[in-house]
Amino acid sequence: MKTCRTCQATYPDDTAFCLTDGTRLAAGISSEDEQLAAGVSRRYRLLHRLGKGGMGTVFLAEQIGVGNRLVALKVLNRKFLDDPDFMLRFENEAASTGRIHHVNVVTIHESAQGEDGTPYIAMEYLEGESLREFLKRSGAISVAETAEILLQAARGLNAAHKLGIVHRDLKPDNIVMTHGDEGELIVKVVDFGIAKLRESTTHTQIGMVLGTPAYMSSEQAYGMNSNDLDARSDIYSLGVVVYEMLTGRLPFYADTPTGFLRKHIHEQPPSFKTVAAELDIPTEVEAVVIKALKKKREERYSSALEFARAFVAATPTVPVGEEGEPLASTVMAGAEAEMDFDAPLTLSHTKPNPAEKPMPPPLPLPPRKDEGDSKRQEKAVWPIAKPTVPPARDEQYKGPPAPHVSGIIYGLIGGAVVVLLAAAVWHFWPSPKPPGVNPKGDNPVAQNDSAIVGCYRWFNSGGVAIRADHTMIGGPFTGKWEMLDAAHRTYLLTWPQPTVSNVNMSLDQRSLAGGNQYGGKDVATRVSGSSGLVGIWNWFDLVGSQVTVKSDGTYWAVSPNASWQGTWQTINPFTGTYQLTASDQPKDTLTLSDDDSRLSGADQYGIAISGTRVANCAP
Repeated sequence: MKTCRTCQATYPDDTAFCLTDGTRLAAGISSEDEQLAAGVSRRYRLLHRLGKGGMGTVFLAEQIGVGNRLVALKVLNRKFLDDPDFMLRFENEAASTGRIHHVNVVTIHESAQGEDGTPYIAMEYLEGESLREFLKRSGAISVAETAEILLQAARGLNAAHKLGIVHRDLKPDNIVMTHGDEGELIVKVVDFGIAKLRESTTHTQIGMVLGTPAYMSSEQAYGMNSNDLDARSDIYSLGVVVYEMLTGRLPFYADTPTGFLRKHIHEQPPSFKTVAAELDIPTEVEAVVIKALKKKREERYSSALEFARAFVAATPTVPVGEEGEPLASTVMAGAEAEMDFDAPLTLSHTKPNPAEKPMPPPLPLPPRKDEGDSKRQEKAVWPIAKPTVPPARDEQYKGPPAPHVSGIIYGLIGGAVVVLLAAAVWHFWPSPKPPGVNPKGDNPVAQNDSAIVGCYRWFNSGGVAIRADHTMIGGPFTGKWEMLDAAHRTYLLTWPQPTVSNVNMSLDQRSLAGGNQYGGKDVATRVSGSSGLVGIWNWFDLVGSQVTVKSDGTYWAVSPNASWQGTWQTINPFTGTYQLTASDQPKDTLTLSDDDSRLSGADQYGIAISGTRVANCAP
C-alpha cells in the first residue's frame, strides 16, 4: 500500500501517482524500516528510502518541528548500540562535523540518538547529482569545468581542515553538484567523518585500512593510523579525483584492493599524454595535479586551497568555440594575487551570436562650413550635391517648355488600350489551384481519406511525408495515420516514440526553452520553486497547462485536455540543460483545410500542431 504525502490518500502498490494531485507515490516504508526508525518517529516523518548500506539506511524525511523541512535522515543500525567504542566515536565525530558551516559542505541539521538510543544524522537534502554520476555520463571534462569543481570542493575541504577535520574517504561519490537560488553551480562535499566511524566498527581487525582503495593516499595505503592523517591525505585523494575528471580514468588500475594499495605506494601516475593524448591538456595543469599526487606528503601542497589556486593559475583562458565558454574561475585577468578566490563563482550561459555582424565604423563628420577649400571637399565621404547654376543676369528665364498637345492625346489612347488588355487577361486566364485541389471544383476529399497524402513542412522546420499506405515518415521516425471524421476532414497521426525534450534554463531560473526530437518547440515559465528544474511550470504558456517537476526524477503534467507523466534528468549542470521524457506516444488530431494546403490541430496534451503542404518531402 502506498500513501500520498500531500493528501494522505492510499493506493495499491502498482500505482505510481496520486490521482488527485499528481504527487508521485513513493515506495512504501517497510515494517523493517519503520522499526529501525521508530525512535525518531516523533521528530521525523519518513517519506521513502533513499539508500541502504552496511552502516544503516538513508531516508528522505520531513523534520516535523521545523516546518516539515526535507532532510536526508541517516539512521544507523541498532547493532552499534552494543559497541560502546562506536557510540563514543559517533558522538565525537557528529559533534565535530556539525561545526563545519560552509556553502561547499553539506549542512548537518542534527545528530543525536532517538528515544530508543538509535543513532541518527539529519542533514541537508541535496537536489542534484554526484560527481560520479556526472562523470559516468560525460566522461572527461574540460580544464575549465575541472577548475570550477576543484575550487569549490577545495573551499569546503579547507573549511573542515581549519577545524582539524579530515575527510579520509574523498571520492567522486562524496562530491555533489547542485544549484543555488540564482542557478549558479554549487559543489558540496558530503560524508565527513563516516570513514572514521567505519574504523571503530573494524577495530578488532588488525591491519584493516579504511577508505576507498582507488582514492587512498599513499600514507593510508601504508596503513597509517587515521588519527595521524592530516589534510594532505585529502589533498592526495582530491588529486586522484582531478586526474579522473581531466582524463576520464583513474591514475592507477588494479584487480584487487591490495593491488591498488601497492600502486599508491610504489608507482608514479602515468602522464596525461600517455592516457589521454587527444585531450591536449596543458603541461602546466598536469604539473599541478602531479604535485598533489606525490608519495611523500611533505612534497604536496600544504592546503587544499593552495592546490586549487595553483590549478586555476595554470588554467589557460579558454577561447569560445574551443573548449566551450570559459568559466568565471578561469578567466585570468592577471597574476594569481589579483584574483578573489573566495568570491562566489557563477556560470555564464550567454554566448556570442555568430550571426550578428559588427557595427560598421561611424562615418566621418561632414566638413564644416568654414573649411571650404577644394581639397577638403574632394576628400569628404558624405555625398555633396552639385550646385545648380543660376542663369546669367542678362538672360531672362522663360521656364520649362510647354508640352505638345498631340503627345497628350496619344498618351491617353495608349493607356486605355493597356488597361483593356490587362482586364481581358485577368478575366480569361485560369487561376492557379493549390496542390490537391481538383481544378474542376469537385474536391474528392469528402468521399475518401487520401487527400491528406503528400509532403508537409512540419513546425516550419522538418519535412513529413504522409503516404497512401497509412504510414508517415518524419526524419528517422515512421508513424501511422488514420481518418477520424471524413465529414470534417479530421485525421489522427500517431508517432512511434515518446516525446523527449531537451530544454535550457535561463540565467534567472524563471524560464525554459528547447525542443523535442520531432521538431516541436518547448517553452515554460516558472510558477513555483526557486532553483533547478524542481518546481511547478506553466508549459507552452497555455492556460491550465502545468508541469510539476519532482526531486525524485519524475514529473506530472496536466492540461485542459489530458494529464500525463514522465521522467527527467540533468544533462549538463554547467549549462542548465535538462531532458524530459514523456511516458506515452504523441498523438496529433489534425484537420485538413478545404484547399488541402494545410494541416492544423493539436496533440493529446492540447499543444498546437501545424503543417503546410509542399511540393516535395526533402528536409
